[in-house]
Amino acid sequence: MGVQYEFSPSARGYASYARAYRAGGFNFRNTAADTVNFGPGPFGDEKVDSWELGIKTEPFGRARLNFAGFYTKIGNMQREVNLADPNAGVVQVIKNTADARLVGFEADFAIPLADGVVLDGSLGYVDGNYTRVVFDINGDGVLNDDLALKIPRLAPLTANIGLTVEKDLPLLGKATFRATYAHRDPAAYTDNNRGMLNAANRVDASLAFKVLDDRGTITIFGQNLTNNVQIGGDTQLPATLGGVPLGGTFAPLSKGRTFGIELRISN
Repeated sequence: MGVQYEFSPSARGYASYARAYRAGGFNFRNTAADTVNFGPGPFGDEKVDSWELGIKTEPFGRARLNFAGFYTKIGNMQREVNLADPNAGVVQVIKNTADARLVGFEADFAIPLADGVVLDGSLGYVDGNYTRVVFDINGDGVLNDDLALKIPRLAPLTANIGLTVEKDLPLLGKATFRATYAHRDPAAYTDNNRGMLNAANRVDASLAFKVLDDRGTITIFGQNLTNNVQIGGDTQLPATLGGVPLGGTFAPLSKGRTFGIELRISN
């Protein structure tokens, strides 16, 4: 449910509250060696309560500036917990792990700098922590110290900024240039925080031309132009696998600097 108030034709505020549920189930897909603690079994419903307060504006009639703050409570959080296993290598266990709370804000803008030139971006910040733990997340046999763990996949700060330029070119038709910079803070990847994601800073750019009476688009692009190393995941591996020494982590990397050209044609 929510309410909205219009301060002026170009500014309005809103407040909302929502409750959502994720149904429980039964975990069948499990090859853990410890079947007593991690074997197949049921897991309960997850409940999420979310409050949001924000404002949306269109200053000067052309620009856009929005801001929102939020507070979220998660009860009986369902997690697909990755565990190192000496027989299967890695197993995934669905468990209700904890209660948590998230608080943060997000803002975005779009500013026309000139005819066909737009600067846009966004900024988000989230602070999250566990408030109650019901599953031994780090596997040390103690629950209370798990409260200090970081919530997985939660990067505190994310931001991006981009520039778009659209121009009509003689004989070639419309051309669109787009360049973006994006940042993501480091974050935990696994629930036990032994696997981590590194900070990511990425620059992408593209130049697109409309052809065939706007039925086709030729795009020349470059991705991750600064060749920034980005870890796509960081799964912990067991010390031994089938009696063979292993250890370490499985941490695939995203693609490095990439260039390409793409043609799309529509009917």
